[in-house]
Amino acid sequence: MKKWLRLMLCLALALCCAGMGNAEAEDMRQGTVEALRAAEISEPVDPAAKVIGQTLQFETTDLDGNAVKSVELFSGNRMTMINVWGTWCPNCLNEMKELGDIHRKLQEKGCGVLGLEYEGGPIGAEVRERALSILSENGCAYPNAVMPEGNALLDSMITGYPTTIFVDSEGKILTFPIAGADVASYERTIEKLLSGDQTGEEREETTVSVNDAQAYRVFVSDGSKPVEGAFIQFCSDNACFLGKTDAEGMALFEQPEAEYEIHVLKTPEGYAPDQTVYKTPDAYSDVHIVLEPLQ
Repeated sequence: MKKWLRLMLCLALALCCAGMGNAEAEDMRQGTVEALRAAEISEPVDPAAKVIGQTLQFETTDLDGNAVKSVELFSGNRMTMINVWGTWCPNCLNEMKELGDIHRKLQEKGCGVLGLEYEGGPIGAEVRERALSILSENGCAYPNAVMPEGNALLDSMITGYPTTIFVDSEGKILTFPIAGADVASYERTIEKLLSGDQTGEEREETTVSVNDAQAYRVFVSDGSKPVEGAFIQFCSDNACFLGKTDAEGMALFEQPEAEYEIHVLKTPEGYAPDQTVYKTPDAYSDVHIVLEPLQ
């Protein structure tokens, strides 16, 4: 990378110097050489790598409405596996039983699982009861709390649901977050961390640049005007994403090209629920959804 950059700078210098007098060209050459010597040229850094070693702290409530603090939730475990999930996310629900089994195994080693439940906004009694019922049905006896709002460090790690994060007893982040339901990755990471290997699950380095032309756009309208505030669920085989339509009725999903399943999770007030399952092609495209206004 550095060599290519230097070659490009040298080429630019040659073009700029063309047509100059000898003295003027020499001054420019000397100035560029000094600039190259002084410049610090850095390789790209994976943003997720920056979270490793940082300490995660938050305050929230459990699913019964009781106040809880992360320091209390983490301090009793040598290591805590945080699983961010939602009742709306099928991939999250599909791995619940296995998470219960993992927690029971971890307890024998002084570790455990912590669930953080996310619904895209404040949750009411009905959602809390549904979440508790899901956990009970799947034998998930580990603590669960409501996803804290406005925690910049936690938010920066979540690229899809579920997301799994490993921390030590003080909340220090130990590995890259694992995005998507991947029980095999959880188990490999746990095995490495408990053996003293702090590298956790290996992560494939990728550099993906996505703009509006390289993303899936979901447009929601009532047939005549855009619908703002519709919650859109966008799911791959192992992870789900949640978006909310803007004033133009659009929700943008910056994901790699693949086939995704789309649901209207929640319609704004004044519109009928939409139970239709929409699907994308395996290439970037727009999806148009028309909601029925309530009479």
